[in-house]
Amino acid sequence: MELMWGDVSGAKLEPWLDEIRAIGFTGVALRRTTLEPFFAEPARFAAMLASRGLALAGAYTTIDTPAAEIERACGFLRELGCRDLVLHGGTRAAGEFARSAAILG
Repeated sequence: MELMWGDVSGAKLEPWLDEIRAIGFTGVALRRTTLEPFFAEPARFAAMLASRGLALAGAYTTIDTPAAEIERACGFLRELGCRDLVLHGGTRAAGEFARSAAILG
């Protein structure tokens, strides 16, 4: 999980992915904000992972993230075959969870 290393977004991402693979991990979990630059190009992000023998195991975001952004993240995760989005910190209306869960299938 990116959480264990701190922010690995931007130029830090690819060196971090290399480090993660060298340590022996086969999957990663990243912040929504780290993934967001790839939302329009899921194939590019998938290729970055595949070239290192990695998969997207999960993602996480704060529960106060606007519903539309959570839905965008869910669509991206689905494109990558990832079904786990962790929402943390606070409360949210039950209907919003159901809508996001339906996107992931």
